[in-house]
Amino acid sequence: MTEPQFPDYQTKSVAEFMLKAKQATPLFPTIPSLEVRKLRARLILEEAMETVHALGFSIDAGDSIIDLRIGDVVLFHKWPPDIQLIADGCADLKVVTVGTELACGINGKPVFDEVMDSNMSKFIDGHTREDGKWVKGPSYRPANIERVLREQGWKP
Repeated sequence: MTEPQFPDYQTKSVAEFMLKAKQATPLFPTIPSLEVRKLRARLILEEAMETVHALGFSIDAGDSIIDLRIGDVVLFHKWPPDIQLIADGCADLKVVTVGTELACGINGKPVFDEVMDSNMSKFIDGHTREDGKWVKGPSYRPANIERVLREQGWKP
């Protein structure tokens, strides 16, 4: 059996945690069981919501003024942000997203590199929206995730 190769210390640390927790880390890209997918989804949402909370927002309606809308989700500014909780939330999000990559047998570094190359192509002829988000222009190149996963042994 091939020994897993971890591209960086974060991935290695998360893999060690998952193995101690008796969570599978397949060697090749695969779709895990429904139970594993539910766990990964719940962990990502929990950590994302804790980070949103640390940034000073809540998604409950209450009597607050709407400050931020993301699609159909409305965030309400409720309290001052907490930099320590923001840092903790960002780290926890890395742990659960890297863990999800590992649970799916994905080497995240080449995927991340491909996505960043794609993101950087937005700057060729993109522009900034009013809210500060950078919008892709005509020269934008979508990330070729399929190629990267095939290179890792994924067979659709």
